[in-house]
Amino acid sequence: MKKVFNLNCLIVLLIVMLALSPAAVLAQSEVACDSEVVVQANDWLSKLAEKYYGDPLAYQVIADATNAQNAADASYAKIENVNVIEPGWKLCIPVHDMAHAPAAPAEAPAAAADIIASAVSAAPPAIALDATIVDYPTDPTTPLIELRAGSNGWTCFPDWPATPGNDPQCFDKAWMQWLDALVTGTEPNITTPGLAYMVEGGSDASNTDPLALEPAPGEDWVTTPPHVMLLFPDKLDTTHFSTDHHYGGPYVMYAGTPYEHIMMPIEPAAVPQTADKMVSAMSAAPPAIAQNATIMDYPADPTAPLIELRAGSNGWTCFPDWPATPGNDPQCFDKMWMEWFNALVSGTEPNITEPGLAYMLQGGSDPSNTDPLAVEPAPGEDWVTTPPHVMLLLPGKLDLTLFSTDHHYGGPYVMFAGTPYEHIMMPVAGMK
Repeated sequence: MKKVFNLNCLIVLLIVMLALSPAAVLAQSEVACDSEVVVQANDWLSKLAEKYYGDPLAYQVIADATNAQNAADASYAKIENVNVIEPGWKLCIPVHDMAHAPAAPAEAPAAAADIIASAVSAAPPAIALDATIVDYPTDPTTPLIELRAGSNGWTCFPDWPATPGNDPQCFDKAWMQWLDALVTGTEPNITTPGLAYMVEGGSDASNTDPLALEPAPGEDWVTTPPHVMLLFPDKLDTTHFSTDHHYGGPYVMYAGTPYEHIMMPIEPAAVPQTADKMVSAMSAAPPAIAQNATIMDYPADPTAPLIELRAGSNGWTCFPDWPATPGNDPQCFDKMWMEWFNALVSGTEPNITEPGLAYMLQGGSDPSNTDPLAVEPAPGEDWVTTPPHVMLLLPGKLDLTLFSTDHHYGGPYVMFAGTPYEHIMMPVAGMK
């Protein structure tokens, strides 16, 4: 409702507003919750804004409304960082009329806001909200169209209309070099690992031909669930990684070509948090991994061997939640990660000869981001809490000019940097 104030009322109102936090001001406006939502493992605010308002940029109104409710009812979460929401939090989804997202740049046409919203849905907020946004030109021989300049070295694209699926994507610098080479028909010069996000999933004309624009006669589009993509400087060993895109776990796309890379699905099994150790372990990874993995448990005596709960057949090993930590942190390791794990337990240096992949799709908690042998946080420090993520091992040392070591960042970062146990943590949901 539009209200008219005289000058004195306006002055009083301004004083009160300056004295209160934004949440308190909003609380006094009696925010109405259209619905209440309990945060799940793969939720983040922009994803919820897209679901309820059709606009991922409307995330701030959910945060403000939830904080307003928290001021009067502590059962609602208090959101201090829009990149940080945790499973189990209760959020307020306000009525649709309150969902005013940040405006698109004045020079951008109305359609550009929809394109930007599509692009930022491809990755966690810490990546997407500060990324450069580009759109595909109508004429494929002309340059990409920049809709928004970014500041974090990532580039995000909206859904590509030439495919039947919804496939926005976000690329780091190595992936942009790959894309430029693909578009020009040249061989990419991949000298560093590359990371990319497609958390809405995607569709491709072929799993083997990088230049295909539509499926071969009699073939269907290759449809993939939400996933991340990994580039490596060296050729991939297809005796270690599958090339079957129907598999449901990590596989190599465009194997044997200069454009080959790993597709790593990130949808977890739909199981509840539970004290059942088998169920807990299988919640760490997609069903195609977990259902045929070896399941191991931690012994009560840390000097005793691991306890096998179930023998597997696919080369993966999954562990239930580790009771020594405050978080829910089941995990699934491939063979190279089991080499790393066994070396860590024995205090030896792991022999990492090829890329290793691991899943922690329920998130996790660690006593330290820098000390791999720590069993509890250093005095004055907190547990390192991470959202759902995947982990990447690489032979050799990681180049810390390419990757952050800040675990608060919300995007990919290096854990245990400078030690034999260093690896890349790649969040697939909002950072905690």
